[in-house]
Amino acid sequence: MNNFFKTIIYILIALFVISIYKDLSIGTTLTSINRNKQPQEEYVTNTKNISAMEVKVNQGDTLLTIVEKINPQLTNNLDVTKIVSDFKALNPTVDPKQLQPNEFYSFPIYEREADT
Repeated sequence: MNNFFKTIIYILIALFVISIYKDLSIGTTLTSINRNKQPQEEYVTNTKNISAMEVKVNQGDTLLTIVEKINPQLTNNLDVTKIVSDFKALNPTVDPKQLQPNEFYSFPIYEREADT
């Protein structure tokens, strides 16, 4: 019986060490828990005739994925050049390809489907 408890303790210690290693090497993010939530909205504004929403960027988000989330009516008719130019007008100092996680940016909101 004594060997049985030693084996269980060794297994628990091994699992603990493995979990610490994975957490430090791979890491876990709080955003992975909240994947199904909508982007966080801070405020909606209208700049240069572009309606915008302030959204916090999560790990792995891109300009297009966020615009699709806040504009579900655009999924069939995306005008990428218009989206990029509107984003640059709202965020003149930001490169749309280099969005940083946990930062807030203004993303364009479109009332109806974009006409191309």
